[in-house]
Amino acid sequence: MNKLIKYALIVLVVIILAAALITRCSKKPAAEKPAATAAVPQAPRPVTTAAKPEASAEKQKKSAQAARAKAPSGKVNLTDYEFKLSTDKTTFKVMKKGTVVMSRTAGDKESFQISADNAEKSLPKAGADLLGDGRPVVVLKTKSEKDSCSNVYSIFSVSEDMSLIAEIKGLEDGIEFKDIDHDNISEILGRDCTFLDWWAALGEPPAPKVILRYSPGSGYVLADDLMRKDPPSAAQLSAKAAACRNGAISKVWSYMLDLIYSGNGDAAMKFYDQLEWNPEWEAQNPGNDTDSGKSDKQEYLEAFKEHLSTSPYWPALKKMNNWEYSDMAM
Repeated sequence: MNKLIKYALIVLVVIILAAALITRCSKKPAAEKPAATAAVPQAPRPVTTAAKPEASAEKQKKSAQAARAKAPSGKVNLTDYEFKLSTDKTTFKVMKKGTVVMSRTAGDKESFQISADNAEKSLPKAGADLLGDGRPVVVLKTKSEKDSCSNVYSIFSVSEDMSLIAEIKGLEDGIEFKDIDHDNISEILGRDCTFLDWWAALGEPPAPKVILRYSPGSGYVLADDLMRKDPPSAAQLSAKAAACRNGAISKVWSYMLDLIYSGNGDAAMKFYDQLEWNPEWEAQNPGNDTDSGKSDKQEYLEAFKEHLSTSPYWPALKKMNNWEYSDMAM
């Protein structure tokens, strides 16, 4: 009996030890799992670390763009040339590889503008191909505070060498560069200032439209083919003469100039012939010295024709209206 109890106790101890061993062995993989699980969060770290430089690069790009936007305007770089305005826009310099090749200083009540400074919306973008030959162009405006007719537009062509191809004067503010005839060469649209300060232009000063075309070797010349219009009918001329009778005399000159600058100069003279003279016009212009041998109406016409001949476009206007050999040739 004692032996049986002894064997039973031995078996029980063996069973307990075996159970303990089995339990320990079954727990080892579970203990290793946390180690493997703990390694998983570490895998994304390189991705997170790599994303930071990308964000930083994007931030630097935006900062650079903002810096360029805030950079001083009035500065243009084309090929080896740099066109630069001073901060007060009274000095204009052209530099080639760091050497000053041209310098201008603004006169009294003048300042400079180029399309880079965004102050003059009518100027074309610096570097634009205005001539249709692939050469970039820069337009410098010398702006006068005295009157817009004193503005000067200097047009520079830039390639291996820089050259001044034209200087345009006598146009009212607000010129426009536009390719009207679709030949890839921009025309200039503006208004002739010749009559803006004329003593007999009381009322709204007349300023006829002009279209200028670039001509190699001659600069910008009158594009008469783009300015021509069909002549008005006789009825239209009569109606206009009647309508102008009681208005300001400037309306008379404006209509005549519009006709002349569209190639209808003879119609302008016919209109004036039909015009009933208003004595108040003479009273509004006390500076007129009437010749006793001519009517007031004729005296004003002669003064108009004489002043028209001072326009920088007069030679082209004579040709446009077939006046080379008429009394309008003057």
